[in-house]
Amino acid sequence: MRSCVALSLLFATACSTVGDDLSRRFLKPDPRWLAEPADLGLVAEPFAIDVGSDASLTGWFIPHPAAAGRTVVLFHGNVSNASMLHPYYRFLHDGGLNVVVFDYRGYGKSRGEPTIRGVIHDTRHLLGWLHERKDVAADKIAWYGLSLGSVAALYAARTQGGCAALVLENIPGPRDNLRAGTGGDGALSAIQAGLIEFAGLPEGIEPDENIRDLTMPMLLLCGVDEGEVDFRVFLRTAAAARGPKQIHLLPGTGHAPHSLLTHDGQYQRRVVEFLTTALAGKPAGVDVQSRPVAGTENRHELTLTRLGHDDGTPWAVEIAAVDSSGNVTFHPTWLEGARANKTIELPAAPTMLGAMRVYDIVGTEDGGFVPQRTALSRSGEHQQALQIAIDSVRKENPSLGTCRFAAAKIEAATADAPFHPLLETELADVFAAIGRELFLAGGDDRAAGLTWLRRAIAAAPAQPKLHYWPGRPFTVGFPHEAAITRAMTLLRENGVGQ
Repeated sequence: MRSCVALSLLFATACSTVGDDLSRRFLKPDPRWLAEPADLGLVAEPFAIDVGSDASLTGWFIPHPAAAGRTVVLFHGNVSNASMLHPYYRFLHDGGLNVVVFDYRGYGKSRGEPTIRGVIHDTRHLLGWLHERKDVAADKIAWYGLSLGSVAALYAARTQGGCAALVLENIPGPRDNLRAGTGGDGALSAIQAGLIEFAGLPEGIEPDENIRDLTMPMLLLCGVDEGEVDFRVFLRTAAAARGPKQIHLLPGTGHAPHSLLTHDGQYQRRVVEFLTTALAGKPAGVDVQSRPVAGTENRHELTLTRLGHDDGTPWAVEIAAVDSSGNVTFHPTWLEGARANKTIELPAAPTMLGAMRVYDIVGTEDGGFVPQRTALSRSGEHQQALQIAIDSVRKENPSLGTCRFAAAKIEAATADAPFHPLLETELADVFAAIGRELFLAGGDDRAAGLTWLRRAIAAAPAQPKLHYWPGRPFTVGFPHEAAITRAMTLLRENGVGQ
């Protein structure tokens, strides 16, 4: 009997140790603390909820006078915290919703040691706190999860209830990531990896297992350029969802928050419209079903159904078809009226279909359409086209020739369309490096160098902690203050005004 007790205690201790090791391996809280709602001019109520003797959940409740109790809870990703989510809570608040943004234990200003169990289990304390508030309608609460936050939001929705709608973007799989992270480098044996998975991962954490039990409306989003492992998990999870779901696959898009750049304007409007209609108990979006056309190999007939109010206007719709290999093709079409049948040719039989309404379109000569680009999304395209030139300047001690080449590329892109202020700020260090090399070269380059140095200084943000660039990788805060200081010093030492 004593030996059994001892073995049980030893096993429990081992499991706890494995769980702690797994949390340290995979959870990567960013130690920086940046923006708060007040920095954006938003009225917000800070809160701190004890979830144990040495742990808490802290964050803000951001009320909206027209919310009528409708409340969205933001679950942040792994390498993030509440101070970095202002691009999200700002557009949600602008959409007329109360917003709750919080940190898991050990993240941001929340006390405690970050653990995987804490991420998924602590939410019950937040839900209890929300239900006590008179300005929150208990039947109009939505969970909005980003990456790791999608895992936590799904677990909370299944185990705790109280969720009327779900928005999930870039859903990772804990088991898939564990296997991918430990199996490829030979550091752990299959037995060790299995022990970590069994003892370290909380029971019931897998997204595809949780989502099949849920019946509330869901908006499931993922960039098609997401990493292979997580994209596979997203497809598996979306396929397992049995409740009313909208699947939006985003072309040219990687991990969140890249969608804020590539689909600027479209993304925010889709999320707000989904939440507004779902919390009102009204369906919205487009349903799509398919069947093969008899006697053909690759032709499929799609039935598109408009969900919600038919205002009589044609809808521009983008259909995403996924085949068994995970390849995605996109097919723009028009939906006129409440329902329409469309026949399209696909390279392979679809295993999943998604349909997105496209807003703010530009018509094409062939009767089609393309999404209208915003200043920010156009700047994202410029940044992508310039990435090689940008990277060459960011290398230590770039040559004069490299800087001249990059300067010409950037000037040509700027002439095509002025850069969004966020891109100007993101490239301030590049402008400064170009300016320094040209200025010190003298001769005909000196005047150009002066222009670039002044452009760098002008690009520095008035509130550095509010800067963000939703590219790949994501930038939060202003990392180029040292480059700006060097540019200002160079001008001052040479007797040149800014």
